[in-house]
Amino acid sequence: MAHCFTANFILKYRRPFSFSHSPNDLSQLIDRLSKLELETGQRPHVVMEATDNYSKPITAFFQDAGFKVVVLNPLQTHAEKKKSVRKVKTDPIDANRIAQVYYLNQFTEAKPHMDYISELQNLCRQYDGFNTIYIETQLRFRSVLDLLFPKFESVFAHLCSPTALRVLSSFPTPDAILSASRDQIINCLKPAKMSKNWYELKTDALISAAKESLPFNRAQQSNLRVLRMYMDLLRSQQSILTDIRAQMVYWANFSLDYPLLCSIPGVGEATAHHHSR
Repeated sequence: MAHCFTANFILKYRRPFSFSHSPNDLSQLIDRLSKLELETGQRPHVVMEATDNYSKPITAFFQDAGFKVVVLNPLQTHAEKKKSVRKVKTDPIDANRIAQVYYLNQFTEAKPHMDYISELQNLCRQYDGFNTIYIETQLRFRSVLDLLFPKFESVFAHLCSPTALRVLSSFPTPDAILSASRDQIINCLKPAKMSKNWYELKTDALISAAKESLPFNRAQQSNLRVLRMYMDLLRSQQSILTDIRAQMVYWANFSLDYPLLCSIPGVGEATAHHHSR
């Protein structure tokens, strides 16, 4: 990754040089920038090209050291590269190109975020990532369930709810339901803390679904094993998402916008989290 460290003058200060992204090399670079400030009477700006996670710690390093940092969009430097007749890519040429883009345009410095905003941004990003994995797990879980107990999903509105997973853990096949007594099924439903009538209706629905299901009886033992694994994964992922949401609420409460956003009809916590950043 090429970086360009410039003061507010166009004359080239010295030839480009390489450095590793280590605390030692960056500290030495701080010393060079300090000497440049003494020679020019102006504090240098640090100008670099955005490279996602690779450039983030470097940006923070120079901001913490008191330097103004400008992070260029790679599309901007790429547009400058296309103007060149010779499409050559070397670190010195890239550094010079970054300097040209910087001097020929007006850019605002990258402002360090407040702690709560940085935490929220990261939590929202991680939540989206874990939620994508959770959705994929649900799809795979459903495909196995369709082989073992095809009509089970007609009984519960939320197939991955704690009650549905608990019933399925105890009675993963139509035969398991039909072999159980009504009391056994009802006792499995009781942690849901619903009415007696609800238990009876759900028990009837489960028995009816079991009678109407035509399972795939080949490789049943391996499918049962995989089904249990998916249920363990679903519970684990639900716990992770719940924990992240709780942390999002904690950090969002530092934002003055969060209570206001939550007060808007139709705006839920998740939406408010994302817009409190």
